[in-house]
Amino acid sequence: MSIPRERYAQMYKSNNDPIEYKGVPVQKPAPDKVLINIKYTGVCHTDLHKDCPLRTKQNLIGGLEVYLSGFLQSAGVVVTIGELVEEIKAGVHAGIKWFNGSCGPANFASQTIAIVDAGGGPGSLGVQYANAMGFRVIAINTGSETQEIFLSTLGAEEFLDFAKGLPLKARISAEVFLTVIEMITIKGPYAGNRLDTQEAIDFVARGLIKVPFKGGKLSEPTQLLQLLKKGKNSGRYVLDPSVSSINRILGRFSDLASLFM
Repeated sequence: MSIPRERYAQMYKSNNDPIEYKGVPVQKPAPDKVLINIKYTGVCHTDLHKDCPLRTKQNLIGGLEVYLSGFLQSAGVVVTIGELVEEIKAGVHAGIKWFNGSCGPANFASQTIAIVDAGGGPGSLGVQYANAMGFRVIAINTGSETQEIFLSTLGAEEFLDFAKGLPLKARISAEVFLTVIEMITIKGPYAGNRLDTQEAIDFVARGLIKVPFKGGKLSEPTQLLQLLKKGKNSGRYVLDPSVSSINRILGRFSDLASLFM
């Protein structure tokens, strides 16, 4: 396919700045990089960090004078590769994670699992992955609509509404004796590893995971961001950077899983 000189992105430069929908040049990939034509991109709660006084994203770039692009966790097609790339070919489907690298395999406890922020995109998928792996799932979120979806559709066994039944600044405590005797390890994983990613894609390819979603246009993300900010999202929000019709987005979203089959 022909590679355009420019693509559009939602960007901002400093904390509290409004996001701008603007054209950016399409760069030639470095020798060890690939260029991907993004078909869909996800809306994440970190996209609200531009309004946060903690300078959450600014610190990651060391104060460099650059624009930051919102909306991560994308899926698309590799269109060209650098001369040092050998394992990836142009034309293959690819997913883009929000971080650059991850560690190897890790072991997790079995039986019952509690998933926090189950109403968002990762949480709604996590409930289904855990259910497919045989876990008994406790979903933690808020809202009657979210509760209905997770109990009746996505396979959670219990639902805890943090707006009603959980304390602020909650803490985890463990009895020392039983922790030692039963060799219990308490971990709070921030993200999955490479093996987790491969297994997650396999679950999707086998038809075990259904993605609750709402579609929108990359040029008009304000409404979805407001719902996300108010905690009223149920499932994943995705934006299509290439079309203007939401109906077309909804019709094509069913093809997204096929990118990884």
